[in-house]
Amino acid sequence: MENAEFGITANSILPGPTRTELIEKQLPKLAERDGSTVEDALNHLALLTENNI
Repeated sequence: MENAEFGITANSILPGPTRTELIEKQLPKLAERDGSTVEDALNHLALLTENNI
């Protein structure tokens, strides 16, 4: 908001996984490979992305 006086607006896209159809299809394979649940695989994927920012 510090540039609002100049009429500048900005959009921000934060990196990270989005639970799309592609991710939904990959999660069971990732879970099976790791011997975990689908939710654990999703959380692991999110943490990997978060730590690589």
